[in-house]
Amino acid sequence: MIMIDNALKARQEQGKPIRVGMVGAGFMGQGLTNQIENSVPGMRMAAIYNRPKLDESVRRGLPAVAEDPFTICRCPDIDIVVDVTGSVEFGARVILEAFRNGKPVLLMNAEVDATIGPILRVYGKKYGQILSACDGDEPGVEMNLVRWVKGLGLTPRVIGNVKGLQDPYRNPTTQKGWAERWAQNPAMVTSFADGSKISFEQSIVANATGFKVQSRGMSRGRKYDGSILEIQKLYDLDQVRSLGGIVDYTVGPPLIKVFVLAEHHDPKQRHYLNLYKMGEGPLYPFWRRAGAAAGRPGGGGLRVGQAGSRRGRGARRIRHVHDLRRGRERRGDERGPLPARGPGRGMQAAAPHCQGPGAHVRRRRAARRADRRSPAGGAVPALPRRDLAGGAPPEVRAGAPPAGRATDLKLKQGT
Repeated sequence: MIMIDNALKARQEQGKPIRVGMVGAGFMGQGLTNQIENSVPGMRMAAIYNRPKLDESVRRGLPAVAEDPFTICRCPDIDIVVDVTGSVEFGARVILEAFRNGKPVLLMNAEVDATIGPILRVYGKKYGQILSACDGDEPGVEMNLVRWVKGLGLTPRVIGNVKGLQDPYRNPTTQKGWAERWAQNPAMVTSFADGSKISFEQSIVANATGFKVQSRGMSRGRKYDGSILEIQKLYDLDQVRSLGGIVDYTVGPPLIKVFVLAEHHDPKQRHYLNLYKMGEGPLYPFWRRAGAAAGRPGGGGLRVGQAGSRRGRGARRIRHVHDLRRGRERRGDERGPLPARGPGRGMQAAAPHCQGPGAHVRRRRAARRADRRSPAGGAVPALPRRDLAGGAPPEVRAGAPPAGRATDLKLKQGT
């Protein structure tokens, strides 16, 4: 990803952005256009299928909408064609026309890729052009995770996709309201809910890796609500080994989008995987959370190891913390809220007063000190300054009972 980022930055600085011609202007096309135009340096949306005088507009740097999609494929000033049509026949015609005119094709069309992707790849080689899926869509995310796991020295055995729900009885009528709310196609939304879309996606991954399925239809959306660290229990290792690896999908676990189960043949590495909380194997889980940033193996996108605790996200007040550096007690120290997700999830945020209590804490402490009196009339003494070199307060080393809250508490209770 760093190489790609640098290459795009260089094209931006040179004033030579990649000019993208897109066929399809539906929900995915609108989102992709917004992403390219506002968030990707070194790339611009040059044309979308619906306005004449395409070549002149592209040369002048003006976004254009073409009436004929094939004019985008034939335009000499378009560098790459993106197919987001979701159509098999129409998409295939656009792809072949792009190849004939010397243009690579990027697919956000799982339907055509799963149906005739390997055939289209042969034609791409024939014309010396690239046909590629994209990162961010599930097949691309899965393949990046597979590549990363292989880079760690493991052998992938199961490549899994995760759904939030599945209902085989959904149809365009039942999905019409939801589709209208989000400006999507009811038939396409139905494919999301009934399991057919995810089957297309896993077919793409199977074509790319040579992996097979355990049975027709995969697991047909087996529900799993357990920990991602134990999802390997769903699979028989000898069976997946005999098949050379499988693709599958499950409904759940929550917040997980894709996963890879892999084994390691090196006993030393298995020891380290177990040490770092990946379990005893023989299958080790690697996964990507839903909604995480794309293309960042090992970073905020990928989660390897135990998920953080979901408790204690609000501000927490630490009541009695002895500051060994300053030899006194810190009270009322406020710590900030935990992040909702990301690498820091489940860990305490850093205290804002790392060098002791702030002025507002000291003022509150001084106001309370006047009311804090023992029966003998004396103020409750602070905890003694610690002698860090000696390992204990001087009073303890001398054999005297240490002064402090525990001693005065007994006095207050009359013990």
